[in-house]
Amino acid sequence: MFKVALIGYGYWGVNLLRNLINSASVSKVNVCDIRNERLQLAKKSYPSIHTSSDIYSILKNTDIDVVVIATPTSTHYELTKRALSHNKHVLVEKPICTRSTEARELYSLAQTKGKILFTDLTFLYNGAVEYIHDYIHDEKIGEIKYIDSTRVNLGIYQEDTNVVWDLAPHDISIIQKILKQKPIQLRAISNPLKSLKDIDFVYIFLYYTNGLVVQINCSWASPTKIRQMIIGGERKMIIYDEVEPTQKIKIYNYSSEQKDRDTTLIDYRLGDIVIPKFSTKEPLQKMLEVFFSCIKENKYLCISPEQSIEIISIIENIEKSLFLKGELVNL
Repeated sequence: MFKVALIGYGYWGVNLLRNLINSASVSKVNVCDIRNERLQLAKKSYPSIHTSSDIYSILKNTDIDVVVIATPTSTHYELTKRALSHNKHVLVEKPICTRSTEARELYSLAQTKGKILFTDLTFLYNGAVEYIHDYIHDEKIGEIKYIDSTRVNLGIYQEDTNVVWDLAPHDISIIQKILKQKPIQLRAISNPLKSLKDIDFVYIFLYYTNGLVVQINCSWASPTKIRQMIIGGERKMIIYDEVEPTQKIKIYNYSSEQKDRDTTLIDYRLGDIVIPKFSTKEPLQKMLEVFFSCIKENKYLCISPEQSIEIISIIENIEKSLFLKGELVNL
C-alpha cells in the first residue's frame, strides 16, 4: 500500500482525493494546497487525511511514496521535476507539461530514478472507449474512413492555458488508442487572436498515411455541452456520446449501392442499430488502479512514455499551425 500526497485540491483534485481515499492501494493521504480554505474543505470531507500548505516539505518527506499533481498546467513541469528528484512516483493531471522536450526530460529523469511518471488521461479508462477499441480491433467495422469528434461546452476559462491544452488531449488520446498510428500532417484553425493563450475554440484536422482524415472540434464558447465522436468504417458506423445517460454507444450497420451506373451517385442505407453494454466502472478509479499496477510491476501499462510525448508533440504542432494561421504542418 502507498502513502500518497495530493498537491492541488481544486476542481479535479476533489475527484482524485475521493478515489485515492477509496483505493485499496493507498494507506495514507496527504493533501497540499496553498489555499487554507481548500485544505479546511478537504479535512471536513475526509477527517483522516493530513493537510499542509508547504509543497516543498511534502516533496522532501521520505515517508511519502507517490505524489499526485493536480495544479495549474503551467506548474506541472517544475513540480513534477522536483517530485521525481525527491524519488517519488508521480501522477500528473494532463498534460504533464506543454513542451515535448520537457516531457522527454521528465521521463528520462523518471527512468534514471527508477520511478513511474504517469499522465491522467482519464478517457483511456472509460468503459465505452475500451469497448469501441476492442470492437474496432476485432475488425467488425472494416477500414476506418473518417473520425469526427466534438468536445464543446460553455467552459471554465483558465488563465495559464487555452482550450487546445485543456480539451484536445482527451480526443487525441482516444484517437491514438483506436488507430494505433501517428498522423503525418495537421492543420488547425481558430479566430485571429493576440495570443495563443486566448484561444477558446479550435478546429483540428489530422492527416494519416492511408488517406484517413480526423476532425476535432474543441470549444469553451459553446452554449451547449457536447461530447461526441463519430467513427465511420467500411461496414459500420459508431456514435459515441459521453453526455448520453444510458445509450452512450450506438453501432449502425449500413450498406451502399450505386444508383445509376452512369453517375457516381451513391445511395447509403442504414440497417440495424446495436446499443451494446460495457463496463460502467468510474474511469478515474480504473486509471488509479493502472497507475498503482505500473508501480508494482515496474513497467508502463495502457500508455507508454512515447505515446504521452506524442500527444504533447501533436498539440505543440497544433499551436504552431494556429500561429501560422492554419497552415499545414508536417509531423
